Amino acid sequence: MDFKKQYWDDIFSVKINLKRATFLEAENLKEVLNWEGEQQFKKLIIDLSECIYIDPVFLGVLISSLKKLAGLGGNLKIVLPEVGFNLENNVVKALRIFDTYNSHQEAIDSYKKVFVTPINQNKIVEDVPKSKVLFSM
Repeated sequence: MDFKKQYWDDIFSVKINLKRATFLEAENLKEVLNWEGEQQFKKLIIDLSECIYIDPVFLGVLISSLKKLAGLGGNLKIVLPEVGFNLENNVVKALRIFDTYNSHQEAIDSYKKVFVTPINQNKIVEDVPKSKVLFSM
């Protein structure tokens, strides 16, 4: 198999060690992703940094996996090669639905970012007596 599986905490990653990702390998990838999905991994990274060509069937497996993960509250992120990517125009457009990254580490780090937003932001202003408010919106 030309796929290398790796795990980081709750992140599952598959590195595709192929120059051409075609329909021939798509079924193998589907089996790998379905098995890992059953193991409750909701954060996936597919590393295509070695690929110079992806056919529509292989891309279809990625899109199907993204839909399944999104339904479970998860995500699938793609690492693209830096140069030499030879894609058909429809494949390029389809890749836009994914979060894409230039390196594997960048994709891992993106899962680790935590966004904190203030709770009841409007409530803070409401609790201040009108005489103490210096400005209002």
